[in-house]
This record gives sequence, structure tokens and C-alpha cells, in this order.
Amino acid sequence: MNFGFEIKLYEPGQEESLYTFHHEDRDLNELDRLLGDEEVQSNPDFNRFEQRLLDGVDKHHGFRRHWFKDERKVQALFAPYPKEEKEALDTPYPPQLRLYCVRRRGIVLAGHGGVKTTRTFQEDERLNQAVNELEYVDDRLQKCLDVRAVRFEDKGRRLAGTLEFEQKDPRL
Repeated sequence: MNFGFEIKLYEPGQEESLYTFHHEDRDLNELDRLLGDEEVQSNPDFNRFEQRLLDGVDKHHGFRRHWFKDERKVQALFAPYPKEEKEALDTPYPPQLRLYCVRRRGIVLAGHGGVKTTRTFQEDERLNQAVNELEYVDDRLQKCLDVRAVRFEDKGRRLAGTLEFEQKDPRL
């Protein structure tokens, strides 16, 4: 896998800031692609999921650890459980809607995701690609952090440095 991308601040937060990346071959950044997807928007978890994103950025506590499920080298953020009883729900739980992220210090780097209908994300070509791309972005980010071409600022809530990554980046 080799593609250029730019890491962008999506929403600054009080405790953690939300970042995403923009793949060079796509019109939208990964988080906007996910939130604009018709299948995602029509999922019964969408409103609760969108509220969880806002809560993570707006609240003093940031994104809570238990909101995420570890998936290989990344984490899956999912919608909160509804207050209704599980038996009364139309959809199975845990929630099907997934956003794949990487958490580092005071940032959450969001990739893509979607509706998980298979037992594992690896069984779904689109979700597997989302995880692979995010792992690739995170690996390149880590290499730039290692050589201090990118650094954390503002108590770890901001990334500083050149956040554009070419296919053949001279920094790496």
C-alpha cells in the first residue's frame, strides 16, 4: 500500500482533538466520507453515533476508553447503547456502525468505517480496507514522530509540523 494523504484537524477538543486524513485520490476526507455515506446515515445507530463523536470533542472528559474496541492496531468507535432494553431493539447489539480510529496522546485520528454485518471486519472488503489504510497512515505518522518531523503540542491535543505525506516522502 502506498498513497499520499494529508492529516487534518477535524474538530479541536478540550481534552482530545479529532483528526482525520484525506486520501490523495478522494474528494472528501475519510470522516466526511463515512458521515455522508447513505448506508451509514440510514443505520438506526447513526444519530447516537454522531452524538458520541460530538460528546468526545465537546465534553471535558474527551473520548472514553470504553467507547472503543481494539481491532488489530486500531480501535473501533461505536454508538452508545440505547436506554431501551436489548429485546426491544430492532437491530442487534453491540451496534453495527463502526468508525476506525487511532488514539495517540490527546488526539483521535479517525479513518473510515461503515456498517459491520460480518463476524469480523476482515470478512468485509470495505471495512478491511479502512483498517489497512488507517494502519498505513498511522505507521507513516509514527515514523515522522520518531524523527521529529511531526510533534505534539498543546498538551498533546495538536499535531504540528508538515502533515502532508507524499507517496515517496523524503522524511521517511
